[in-house]
Amino acid sequence: MMNKIIVFLFLFSMSQYAFAVKDKSKDKNDLDKIYSVPIKKSEILIENPSPLMAKNYNERPAHLFYLGIVRGSLTYKLPTLNGLTTDFSPSLVGMSAGIKTANNLYLFKGNLELDGEWQSFKRESGNFSQKLNVFQLNVIQNIDLYWSSKRSFFFSAGLGFAPVYLTAEQSIFGNSYSAFGAMGLLKFDFIFPIKRKYELDLNLKGGWGNVGGHEIFLSTVGLGLNFE
Repeated sequence: MMNKIIVFLFLFSMSQYAFAVKDKSKDKNDLDKIYSVPIKKSEILIENPSPLMAKNYNERPAHLFYLGIVRGSLTYKLPTLNGLTTDFSPSLVGMSAGIKTANNLYLFKGNLELDGEWQSFKRESGNFSQKLNVFQLNVIQNIDLYWSSKRSFFFSAGLGFAPVYLTAEQSIFGNSYSAFGAMGLLKFDFIFPIKRKYELDLNLKGGWGNVGGHEIFLSTVGLGLNFE
C-alpha cells in the first residue's frame, strides 16, 4: 500500500512540473508575440510635418490708401448771358485721396474704393470768365480683370456713383452759383506694383449725371500712389 502511495505522489509531482513548464512556455510565447509586433507611427496628425509657407509677396494688401493728382474735362450746361460754350478746361491740377478695401463680388475678386476729389475749371470769352469747382465723393466697386504673368502689371474696371457739390463764380457780375447733384461713374485702373506695399496707379474715369438741374459730364485722368 505504501508503495502505491509513493508511486502516486511521484506521478502527481511529475504532472504538476510538466504543467508548470508548459505554462511558462506559453507565457514566453505570448510575450514574444506582444513585443515582436512592430510599432507604427500614429495615423493621427499631431503636428504639421512641414513649416508654413511664406506669404505670397505678390498678393495685394487688403487695405490700400490712395493719394494722387487728377486733370479732367468738364461739360456743364450752366446758362450764361453771352452764350458761352458749355465746355470747361482745367484751371488747376486737382487732388484725390481715399482708401481701397479688398473684397469679393460673387466669384470675382476686387476692391471697394472710397475717395474724395476736387477739381477746378474755367471758361473764358473776351472779358468774361467763369471759374467752377467740383467736389465729389466717389464710391466705386472695382473688379480685378488681369494680372500679367510676372505680376508687374494689373488692370481693373469699376462702376460706382458720386454725390457732387459744385460752385461757380462769374468775375464780371460778381455773383456766385452752387448746387448739389450726383453722377454715375465708370473707371479703369492700370496699376504697376513698385514694391509689395506700393503701387503706381494710372486711372481713367468718366462720370455723367445731373447737378442743380443741369446735365454734367466729367472725364478725368488720374495719376497716384497706392500704399499700405
